Amino acid sequence: MKVGMAYFLDIDSWDRKAHFEFYATFEDPYYNMSVELDVTAALAFSQQHDLSFFHICLFLSITAANQTKEFRYRLRDDKVLVHELIHPSCTLLNDNHTFSFCEFTTMDNFVDFDRLAALAKQHKKLPAEEANSAKMRDDLIYFSVIPWVSFKTFTHPKQGGIKNAIPRMGIGKYFAQGSGYKMPLSVEVNHMCVDGYHLGQFFQTLQALFDKPETSLV
Repeated sequence: MKVGMAYFLDIDSWDRKAHFEFYATFEDPYYNMSVELDVTAALAFSQQHDLSFFHICLFLSITAANQTKEFRYRLRDDKVLVHELIHPSCTLLNDNHTFSFCEFTTMDNFVDFDRLAALAKQHKKLPAEEANSAKMRDDLIYFSVIPWVSFKTFTHPKQGGIKNAIPRMGIGKYFAQGSGYKMPLSVEVNHMCVDGYHLGQFFQTLQALFDKPETSLV
């Protein structure tokens, strides 16, 4: 059944029905995986073309997430809603060292995404404002950006118990390794919807996008 730009999954015919029901019994069905992405090519591309590396990271991450169907699954009561398109919502640092939230719009090309992202940052919201505006939205992925440190693990605050299936991502500081650069990326998902295989698919897709910025960003 379609719900706007989304539809409900037929759980009875879903090959993951048993896994979905199994993890639904868990008090905490969330798990986290952090990897070090090779960002050498994308970083050089951003510097060569004077592009925001932050925008590049958001664009490539949400592109890979949209290409991984399980990242678009959301829980509605006892049903699984599949969004046809999801968007990034990200923390932005304020001048007083607190942070605001900003919702970006997913586009199918980086030029448009980059242009709209610059406009979106003019409309960032404090936590209370974001909580009110986001109550009816779950077609998002939540991003936290920690550009001051590289990390091995990263956890995210959550609300909504097991019924919250919105993935969370943490982007850390890139660092030199050998002749290139690596960047930590953390992804936290609900095991009711996403297995390790799907996480592996996501990271493989994302790494391929970072490796060829001359095609993924034009």
